[in-house]
Amino acid sequence: RTRLAVWFGAMFFLGSVLLCASVYVGLRATIVKIVDGELNSRLDGVDNFLAEHILRLPPLKLQHDLSVHVALKPALLAVQDPTGQFVYCGASVQALCGTGATGPLPSLSYAGELRIMSATRMIKGSPYRIIVGSDLNFQKAILHQFMFWLWLLAPLVLVSSVLGGFWLSGCALEPVREIIREVHMIGEHSLNMRLPVATTGDDIQLLSETLNGM
Repeated sequence: RTRLAVWFGAMFFLGSVLLCASVYVGLRATIVKIVDGELNSRLDGVDNFLAEHILRLPPLKLQHDLSVHVALKPALLAVQDPTGQFVYCGASVQALCGTGATGPLPSLSYAGELRIMSATRMIKGSPYRIIVGSDLNFQKAILHQFMFWLWLLAPLVLVSSVLGGFWLSGCALEPVREIIREVHMIGEHSLNMRLPVATTGDDIQLLSETLNGM
């Protein structure tokens, strides 16, 4: 019974770990997908903004309008003109603006706590590179909280699975113990006794019928 309980607990716990790991991976992938979708929408928004204002606004006015455009999250935005100069660089991406203005950036990358999307768009016939970022601290906090609850609940799951396995194994072995008690009652003066056979269609029924036949 103890061995059955340990095996049951181990298998149940392993299944729970695999399930939780799958949920974690799925949650992380979903968060990344949502962040990338938001970055792509902002990139399109910057593209539309530049297409409308790049030629009619002087550089300082363009920088000001970008800095107050809340929907574009200006602190996490950088725009590079065809000559390699940054038309605008937000406060949170200054490091990107200062390290190689003309070198290519991967379309999706990480910079510390930031998820970065970079793309070159043709605006009024000229290639402008647009860089948008998203702060991942909130998303990471969600994942850390999820992991915290997993580690907190893991011992409870393990203990409950072992106790549950011990109880289930006891229930499963009770018919065997009943057969053992019945067999012990059969002696040389009670050879006509037969074990009660439950029509369950399982190994317990087969065992009872075999012992009766013997």
